[in-house]
Amino acid sequence: MSTFLFPFIAVIIGASSLWIGKWIGKKFLPLLLSFSGALLLSLIVFEMLPNIYQDTRIDVGIWILLGILLQLILESFSKGAEHGHLHVHNTGNLPLTLLISLSIHSIVEGFSLGQFNGLTMAVSIHKLPITIIIALFLSKSTIKKGWSFMLLILFGLMTPLGSYLSLFFQHNPAIQSAVNAMVVGVLLHVSTTILFESNSSHKLKINNLITIVLAFTIGYFL
Repeated sequence: MSTFLFPFIAVIIGASSLWIGKWIGKKFLPLLLSFSGALLLSLIVFEMLPNIYQDTRIDVGIWILLGILLQLILESFSKGAEHGHLHVHNTGNLPLTLLISLSIHSIVEGFSLGQFNGLTMAVSIHKLPITIIIALFLSKSTIKKGWSFMLLILFGLMTPLGSYLSLFFQHNPAIQSAVNAMVVGVLLHVSTTILFESNSSHKLKINNLITIVLAFTIGYFL
């Protein structure tokens, strides 16, 4: 049940920034992004990669690269929202292509939830800053807050939808492993991009470093 519930709750919490956006400090979001990216990366390294490479029925490397390519394509439409950068240069309506690409990304990441320890928590934490960023953009747009909240609710349902769709592949382990490898590629691209962009100035930031080390440690024990 947590597989379906936690990511949705994270979006609900993030959606509340439609009303409390002015309370969110500029230093809070980058640290939360860094924590979520580092936690995702640690789970990929400690658990997901070792598990999927045990399956000899598929060419794991190809499926991981396909996942990275899929994410690159999605980001050409999402403007980088998956890793915390909503590159939209106006405050009008939220582009439909952005919503569709984010929904596809959410459905894909939902496929592997429940199959790896801690992944549901990591994805839920990751969705929190992403939803906040989208909500902050919506709060400055011409869209009414009621409709904005409904869009965010719809966005929140996409990851549970992916988890539900994955149930149809339970009796076909090869397909399930291939999809899991694609999810690794998607999350690997997103998590590393978050971490690289968190240090784009190439200067050591103690708070950011502590946040990343803490996330790595939690990921190891998860």
